[in-house]
Amino acid sequence: MNTHSSSSTPRFPGSLRAFLVMPLPPGVLAQATSIPGLDQFMGFLQTVTLLVGACLILFGAWQIHQGRVAEGALSLVAGFLSCVTVPVLRLIAGWTGGSL
Repeated sequence: MNTHSSSSTPRFPGSLRAFLVMPLPPGVLAQATSIPGLDQFMGFLQTVTLLVGACLILFGAWQIHQGRVAEGALSLVAGFLSCVTVPVLRLIAGWTGGSL
């Protein structure tokens, strides 16, 4: 006879459980400051991701032209996601009060 409960919820130690349900203190995200070199790095990262994204989009179009539609669609999605990575990070940072 099995005495275990068959619930699907994971069991965590008490301290971990308290940490997981603890809300963030107010203003914790607003305290983030911009590091001086971070803006230059994000500009460089945006340039690199745009180049990689453009290559992926062109490659996806070529794959679709060759008849490999599934692979082409995945390449197109990856290219679009690569192109919007840095602007989305900057948008989220703006929402939380930080600056990138």
